[in-house]
Amino acid sequence: MVETKDSLSRKKARAIANFIRGLLGINELYVDVPRMLEKMTKEFPDFNYEIVEDEELPESVYGTFIPNYETNQPVVKIPNRVYLAACSNGSTSGRDRMTIVHEIAHYFLIIYFKFKPIEKLGRGRPSKSNDPEWQAMAVAGEILMPFEETEHINDPYELTKTCGVSFDAASYRINKYAKTK
Repeated sequence: MVETKDSLSRKKARAIANFIRGLLGINELYVDVPRMLEKMTKEFPDFNYEIVEDEELPESVYGTFIPNYETNQPVVKIPNRVYLAACSNGSTSGRDRMTIVHEIAHYFLIIYFKFKPIEKLGRGRPSKSNDPEWQAMAVAGEILMPFEETEHINDPYELTKTCGVSFDAASYRINKYAKTK
């Protein structure tokens, strides 16, 4: 089982997401994800990303973050199909945009905020707040759907269209966290 020593609350995820948006100068509600990747390489010299051939990663993997603690050169690997979909307005673009921002969130959580995953003995799942995947997804969701700017949106179709996220992500955000402040 992999978990982080420190837990992450929804409130802290929002604060981290707002910090990241500020660092990257993201002022628009709709985040230009390919531009965000380019800005990351300019603002953070230790951040690297690679658009890889689809066959390099298993079909079920839409992106991966490799911390490379030894070299201090973390890298995000994104299959070409995911990158192209994130650049388009196709049927999977919302999911693929979220995937890329999720991997960027891993970078910030692990490298800058020191939420380093650790291997624990035993089986089962860590609590949500200590699960590195949930943590990255929470921060990514807050980057793409900043709560303060979208809390008035109660229709998942509208949130999907406004923020460029999948219907599932918009529904999850509205149903689970619309009342969380």
